[in-house]
Amino acid sequence: MQPRKRHVLVLWLLFCSGVAEALEPISTTIAVGMAAGLTGILVKYRNIFYRFHECCRPEWISFNKTRLKTDLESKLFGQHIASRIILKAVSGFMYNNNPKKPLVLSLHGWTGTGKTFVSKLIADSIYAEGMQSSFVHVFTSTLHFPHSEHIATYK
Repeated sequence: MQPRKRHVLVLWLLFCSGVAEALEPISTTIAVGMAAGLTGILVKYRNIFYRFHECCRPEWISFNKTRLKTDLESKLFGQHIASRIILKAVSGFMYNNNPKKPLVLSLHGWTGTGKTFVSKLIADSIYAEGMQSSFVHVFTSTLHFPHSEHIATYK
């Protein structure tokens, strides 16, 4: 492809307008070299990003059934039926390599019955980040859905 006069003119204007001064050879060579080196390191060690950023890998997600069972038995009081059901549901889901649906737990009860506490125990037994994991979403009805006149929208 032959350069047209217009292309040459645009390049000449860019060169004369100070862009050439910004492309000083030594700094540009160092910057390009560092970018190429960093790219090479990231290609060779592509899993390095996953060490610092939470993702669906065993370092960040690994279910510990023993921990969940122990926590439910030792830290949760008066909810022995719920403990068994929660342990069975969570462990059944986590050990299924190809679940058909996501696990959704809807915990109901009066204030102080331990709904948020149980959610914390479950999150701590599955995720390295616990409740701060980007995979954990807790909705509190009075906080997230405060207006009874918007029930249709909330649904």
